[in-house]
Amino acid sequence: MKRVCLIRHGFYPADSRVRKEALALIERGFSVDVICLRKSGEEKRSCVDGVEVYRIPLDHHRGGKIGYVIEYLRSYLMIAALLPVLFFRKRYDVIQVNTMPDFLVFVTLLPKLLGAKVIIDMHEAMPEMFRCKFGYEMSHPLIRLLGLIERMATSYADRVLVVSESIMPFYQSRGIDLSKVVLVPNSPEDRLFDLSRYRPSENRDSIETKGSVASRGDFVLLSHGTLEKRYGIQVMIRALPLIRETIPEARVLVAGEGEFSDRLKETAREGGVEDHVTFTGLVPFGQIPKVILSADICFVPLISDEFTNIMAPNKLYEYVSMKRPVIATNTTGMREFFDDSCVVYVPSDDEEALAQAVVQLYQNPARAESMVQNAWDAFQDVKWDAVKRRYSDSFLF
Repeated sequence: MKRVCLIRHGFYPADSRVRKEALALIERGFSVDVICLRKSGEEKRSCVDGVEVYRIPLDHHRGGKIGYVIEYLRSYLMIAALLPVLFFRKRYDVIQVNTMPDFLVFVTLLPKLLGAKVIIDMHEAMPEMFRCKFGYEMSHPLIRLLGLIERMATSYADRVLVVSESIMPFYQSRGIDLSKVVLVPNSPEDRLFDLSRYRPSENRDSIETKGSVASRGDFVLLSHGTLEKRYGIQVMIRALPLIRETIPEARVLVAGEGEFSDRLKETAREGGVEDHVTFTGLVPFGQIPKVILSADICFVPLISDEFTNIMAPNKLYEYVSMKRPVIATNTTGMREFFDDSCVVYVPSDDEEALAQAVVQLYQNPARAESMVQNAWDAFQDVKWDAVKRRYSDSFLF
């Protein structure tokens, strides 16, 4: 039996990508441990669906540049202390490190020297993320340093996992060896995002969230996930007054939490739609499909920049898997698997275009139904059932 350890600067089982990866490996017959952060109230060690979870005493707090660096360094040091102890006890065959940060992969140095293989799962492009988040030029010393760390990390690893094809040109331009790169899209976990498990007619009355959700007569516009400026929820809220001119029963449902939450609530107040925007707070991952089924239209309204242009967000695939019409920002990453017959694409940060797209779908339900079916058909090639074998095969050295 192969012994595997997954490492993530994040939470388990809340991280959907790491969770489905761990379960795919368990299904393959591997022994799987996870090392991750620990939220307040979580156990130091637990077993979740056959996965042994070891949590370091560190929570996650987004903040400025210094906050990121301090948190990443603390995480690195704690994991670097714990991993050798577990390795000598369990003798892992393969260790997978899920970024960010990219330099976290180097906690595996001792196990690698003693024969363990190392996989790095590149969730995001760290140089582009920091450049766009903090407004740096590519020539800035910090961005150049992050680029160097990325090259070193991918060179050090025996295999590199990526979430989309659109990131390949960036890696190729940096001299990263594409021969060891494996594409593992952000498709959702099939056992949870299985439409046959749910009865859509009941979901608006069954969601357990902070505050009321929608009644059956409302026309619900949803986006869920981490609340950050680059995810564009503010554009949905700014569009709502325009939408309500034609669809007075329209309301926005924002499911998630994050550093931009207060600003989003202020945007709703400024637009006079505070009573028509519901913020649920954090939704347990097992409730997310029901939240999606409560919506009439779902959104992925990214603010387009160099970083978000190559993103393929989890929620895009989740909306498609639950057969909901999707309106999304027109980006390269979004179009990788879904063309104009599947998704309505709108310009970035344009509430008028977004409002117009909503009204058009509302007035043309046949088009919405056709889009849903086209997206579902395209989705079959990237369903987790179709991808997880490729993922688990990457552990065979």
